[in-house]
Amino acid sequence: MLTLSCGETLSVQEARVLGQYEVHQAPAFPGGFPATWAAQFHLALSTAPDLQIGEPQAAAVVRDLLLQLDWLDPVSLVVQPALPVGLRVYFRPLLPRLAVSRGDRPIAMLADRNMAVLPAGMAEDSMRQYMRVPIDLGVELPPAGQIPADPLLQEAFRVWPEADQIALNAGLNIVAIQRKSTYPVHATELAPAMSFYLDTGVEISWGRATDTVDPFAINSLNQKLTLEQKAARLIAVLHEYPQLIGVGRVVVDEPQVKVYDARGQRLPFSAKLR
Repeated sequence: MLTLSCGETLSVQEARVLGQYEVHQAPAFPGGFPATWAAQFHLALSTAPDLQIGEPQAAAVVRDLLLQLDWLDPVSLVVQPALPVGLRVYFRPLLPRLAVSRGDRPIAMLADRNMAVLPAGMAEDSMRQYMRVPIDLGVELPPAGQIPADPLLQEAFRVWPEADQIALNAGLNIVAIQRKSTYPVHATELAPAMSFYLDTGVEISWGRATDTVDPFAINSLNQKLTLEQKAARLIAVLHEYPQLIGVGRVVVDEPQVKVYDARGQRLPFSAKLR
């Protein structure tokens, strides 16, 4: 929350300098609000023309100005008159959901609300706290504020809620979402099937998100595999292999559950699941 144009001018008909503002509460943001974002905010206001806050359109002018900031959550933005002091502004930044990486190194963040690329500014240590999605060679991200068209990133974004729930409920440290290791890289007919990777390197072959068309995720009865069935399959594997110790890869998105060690050798699995 902040108040704009709180200088010595008191008449609402006199032009106010938008760059004169007071911050009453800094935006909450994981790892601290990025300094570069704060600088962008200040630049937007300090380079704006002077404004008569008594004019009916004053709030709309400020709103349009701030909506140009790619990190600001437009749904949260409220501009209210606070006469004769100025205008009071409430807003929240977009929050990060996934880290886009080149290999293991994060290079950008995708926003939680709309998947748009967030502007640079987050510290790398903070970016590493999020699940990452390694981007394919040759794929470039769009500018900040735009949504990537890459199907791998789009499917990772759709399947993230399932990965998040698995991590929370199963106590697994999922650090990456990426294309299933056995899925062809250049297959473009469907969204890619995805895997979750633990910090230990274990791959959980999960498939596509619930809302994504997935004709290949079927159970042993030739029925569509549901989210609940895949979760139950993983839980059953965890009962036999607690914390997946000794496991290299688990497959829950095919007709039969399969468990492999780190060398690719099939491991025994006794549970009878459809």
